[in-house]
Amino acid sequence: MAEQLNLDNEHPDFAETSESRIKCRDLYGGSDVVKTDSKSETYLYSGTDESTDDYEIRRLRAVLDPWVEKIITARQALLFSKLPVRELPAKLKPYLEDVDRKGTSAEVFFADTAQEAQIDGIHWVLIDAPPAPEGRYLNKLAEDLSGHRPFFQHIPALCVLDWEVDDDGALLWAVVKQQRVNNRGEDGWGVADEAIDQWKIWTRGEWFLYEELEQPVEGKKYNIVDQGVNSSGVVPLVPFFGVRKTDYSGWPVCRAVADHIIQIYNKDSDLDWFERLVSHPIPYFIGPDKPENLDTSKGFFVKSADGDGKIEVGLLEPTGTGFASIRESIQDLRYRILSIALAQAKKDSGQVQSGDGQREDRKIFAASVRTAAQGLESSESRCWDIMAKWCKESGKINIEYNRDYDDRMIDAVMLGAMTDLVMANMLPYEDFLQALKEAGFVPPSFDVDAAIAHYEESQARLPEPMAVPAIAGEEEDEGEEDETA
Repeated sequence: MAEQLNLDNEHPDFAETSESRIKCRDLYGGSDVVKTDSKSETYLYSGTDESTDDYEIRRLRAVLDPWVEKIITARQALLFSKLPVRELPAKLKPYLEDVDRKGTSAEVFFADTAQEAQIDGIHWVLIDAPPAPEGRYLNKLAEDLSGHRPFFQHIPALCVLDWEVDDDGALLWAVVKQQRVNNRGEDGWGVADEAIDQWKIWTRGEWFLYEELEQPVEGKKYNIVDQGVNSSGVVPLVPFFGVRKTDYSGWPVCRAVADHIIQIYNKDSDLDWFERLVSHPIPYFIGPDKPENLDTSKGFFVKSADGDGKIEVGLLEPTGTGFASIRESIQDLRYRILSIALAQAKKDSGQVQSGDGQREDRKIFAASVRTAAQGLESSESRCWDIMAKWCKESGKINIEYNRDYDDRMIDAVMLGAMTDLVMANMLPYEDFLQALKEAGFVPPSFDVDAAIAHYEESQARLPEPMAVPAIAGEEEDEGEEDETA
């Protein structure tokens, strides 16, 4: 079996969720990620006859609105609006303010874990402990002073490639891909880091660390470079979910809106390009003979019919309803994203939703967040349980996340998220008012068009800003300068 090892083998659930995970992670990363050379054409589509130069200009000008970041931030604000309750045995309490041996508190560590899980669909926490030295410690005080203790470690979704589950539903083993960077030594300046792939296999009783051989030996591709005992008795990896798919895989929470966001990104680019063509129109020349010198980087010549001496010179620029059509499409996509992300059902324009229906929409959103909170609570409890196994501790562990999300709390988060979008010019004011009406934040009789008209009228009636009066002596000084000049 050892000769047949392929440690890059992917579990079917890992492979199935990879595309959505990568897409949502990239969209969360924003323009800095989607505009890189390796990803630009994945998200900003090139036209069939578009030149390389034109596409490069569009790529440089393109801006991706941070929709995924806004959605995740809104959900995080709800999930952690109240701090979780953590009741731990006396032996584990000292670790609350430093769960990872890097000074990170449990509050920060698990909030970060929840955020990563919502972005990628799943995020893993490894509960590990450094091996004890030969001969063990003289006493507990010596062990504490040495810093030997269990700790939590973030494991990104892309690192846990494969796993197997026993009949009891628990992990039998898992493969974690990681990297080792060689120490360049005291005189290693000017030399690039060398990263070496490693695969760590956790079982219920042991762990093995593999590295790939530079040259296979007798069909053997990998070599075990280290191994040890896993005294916890379980595979010490715990999954946290965005949207749970199976017991060990999940979907990103923004999966349903990812393609909408990509559409807006491309439509915004198209609109920007049309506006650029208006500002920099392309010249054209129609006549019997091609001009010898057309002093422009772009332009084209059309030969007129034989015998037709007519000559025409003009500028080619977009006209018609194209601008309005793209703007309306972008506006509709923005509203759909808000509707899906905030669990607001899109209504027909003539439909008026009852107060009970509006409350039901928010109940859907609340139920989604409560499910997420319940999952986080269960996963964190499991982390502390495994840490207790490393410590040989059997005391009671109680972790409770807030699940009381009333309408007022949800309203505040929704309003905050949408207001931020308006302030960032990512959501038109008209859409914002319409969303308030659809969600029941304002009465059904509220007239959006009338409200906007009233606002614009009141703005027009505002007096012009008063000129700042000149300070005594300034005019005289200016006059003196004029006379001197």
